Amino acid sequence: MSFLRAAPPGRQPERPEEARDRTYVVVGPREVGGKTKGEEVTLCLTDAAEAALIEAGHVEPVKEAPQPVAPPVKKAPPKK
Repeated sequence: MSFLRAAPPGRQPERPEEARDRTYVVVGPREVGGKTKGEEVTLCLTDAAEAALIEAGHVEPVKEAPQPVAPPVKKAPPKK
């Protein structure tokens, strides 16, 4: 006789975390993704994998340049 183990009613199992492309600078002595220290590398990682590589001192996230903000456009006063 076998029993089926299922999630309790009303509780859904967690979906696995999705990996996404992220860009890093290699800072450690080891090669990461075929790149060496000082080079940029783009990797498809989950949040957990990213945290592990950063904590181990292998990579640092690339700082994205802030988007330039255009000054507000002033409206001309209405003509009389």
